[in-house]
Amino acid sequence: MKSISAAKPGRTVYERRVGMRTSLTVPVLIETSNGPCSARLCNLSEGGAMVETHVPMKIGEHVVVNCGSIAADGVVAWEEDNFSGIEFDRPLDENEVARQILRSNAVAHRRQAMASAASK
Repeated sequence: MKSISAAKPGRTVYERRVGMRTSLTVPVLIETSNGPCSARLCNLSEGGAMVETHVPMKIGEHVVVNCGSIAADGVVAWEEDNFSGIEFDRPLDENEVARQILRSNAVAHRRQAMASAASK
């Protein structure tokens, strides 16, 4: 494990990520011990994801990330402010990650088109 600087000064976290991660913005549903909650997928790799949600999740909590064709079991590895890192129990197939990237690009394109149409 290598250490990296965290967002907050004076804090070190340990990098355990093995695969490449991709930044994206798509809605997801997280099944937690307190029930389902809506979230925003911020980045995704074969081994895990970072999500933004207004419902706090506990480190070590078992969750299921539902996003498009993905339903991935995992554990909350870290939590800070409204963000949580989820480590998947099993790596995702690289084709599933690619599909979510395409989905994110389509969502971004649709939002941009709607914003452009609204400004006319």
